[in-house]
Amino acid sequence: PQGGVFSPLLANIALNSLDWLLNRHRLHLVRYADDFVVMCNNRTQAEEALILVRSHLE
Repeated sequence: PQGGVFSPLLANIALNSLDWLLNRHRLHLVRYADDFVVMCNNRTQAEEALILVRSHLE
């Protein structure tokens, strides 16, 4: 495994608010340990998700 033992915990704490944000925009976030994927139906949705994720994580 890569990363420390606290990495998944810290990622879940940080990604919780992102999950809520994306849900408000009808986008679905899938999390596993310290990784995530945003599920989109089309390119327009993916571009919107990218903008939201970038602005949220900065």
